[in-house]
Amino acid sequence: MSEDFRDVPDYLMPYIKMLRCAYPKGLSENEYFPLLGALGQIMNHRGTANVVSAFVGREYGIVFNDVLASQSSRIPDPQAVASVVERLKPCGFELLISDE
Repeated sequence: MSEDFRDVPDYLMPYIKMLRCAYPKGLSENEYFPLLGALGQIMNHRGTANVVSAFVGREYGIVFNDVLASQSSRIPDPQAVASVVERLKPCGFELLISDE
């Protein structure tokens, strides 16, 4: 998990805070694509890539391509996405949906 959020726009910081709450020890590889799927329900591609790249410390372009893949060639299991959503709910997922 990256701790450098200086390049994240202020309007995306609530998403970073949500991820830090839900994944205080970082994100496992098994949860990566389901997280992209979950965030894809409430964010656009660029926002998802920006937040996740900052959170996991991966290059934006790589994460952006993964976001696209998560909606085409590497669609995550719906149950895994639902599990991630349940993990995010106590950390503000539903509040962020209402802000959209």
